[in-house]
Amino acid sequence: MGEAFVAVADTADAPYWNPAGLNRIPHNLFTIMLEGARQSPIPVDQVISGQPLQGRKLTYLAFAGRQGAISYRPLANQRERVTLLVANPNANFKETNVQVNAFTASAAWEGGGQQPDRSLVGFNLTYLNGHASLTQLKEGESPTAIASIGHGIALDLGILMTLASGLEFGLVGQNIPGYLWWDEFARDRLPPVLKSGLAVQFPAPGTLTFDYEKRFYTVGDRQPDLLHLGTEVWLWNVVAVRAGISGENWNDSNKVRYTGGIGVKRGVSSLDVGMRKFQLSTGKQANAVYEYERP
Repeated sequence: MGEAFVAVADTADAPYWNPAGLNRIPHNLFTIMLEGARQSPIPVDQVISGQPLQGRKLTYLAFAGRQGAISYRPLANQRERVTLLVANPNANFKETNVQVNAFTASAAWEGGGQQPDRSLVGFNLTYLNGHASLTQLKEGESPTAIASIGHGIALDLGILMTLASGLEFGLVGQNIPGYLWWDEFARDRLPPVLKSGLAVQFPAPGTLTFDYEKRFYTVGDRQPDLLHLGTEVWLWNVVAVRAGISGENWNDSNKVRYTGGIGVKRGVSSLDVGMRKFQLSTGKQANAVYEYERP
């Protein structure tokens, strides 16, 4: 659905999209998300080198109910090596390794007023745990090896509102604040993220969603705002077909990501399979994400 879930978060992965959506979960749920496969004409090592998880299979794990959830998500699993002397790369390089994991407790409740179920509020409180290392070898110099442990905290706030029959609005602020303190390196600040979304539910079992995403980076180049558009159609209340698009410029195929997926619901359990296709600087890539959810 083009990663446009801010206004329709109502499953066990609601803390990831909008914690206020926990209040719409019908019963206690367990969910696990796995990245299953990648396909690209270029080597896998080159594909994952620029991605934060670099091929990590488990991407999300959560236990959730109507009033709260606990979840785990890896934020970074990166390894980068820079050659300092091409003539002898094995003795002249600089290598950095960073791993960061997020452990989150979430809560949600109904708003006030005569119709409290029309406005929902939720939050995530996240503990961040990180491990980082720096190794440098250079001929004629003493080797350098530094290892560091990091601890941090992040806060997310979200709301969901029913504007009219079949029209939902969602707003979430992530990493407000979000900090990671290292014992050997400088403090890291997670970039605050603001997301807003609209969802239109049609009389037929279908939904159209639109999200706007803005990231506030304090260092480095300014990142472009992202637009997400998605649709979902249920067939016989058993099979869901989903499609979407996201990116900074939908007219430029190099800057968009196409998504598609199928979900199957049987009783109180469901299985979702999603595909993402996007353009790399050196070729196209498609990968699959599997999500299983049950009480």
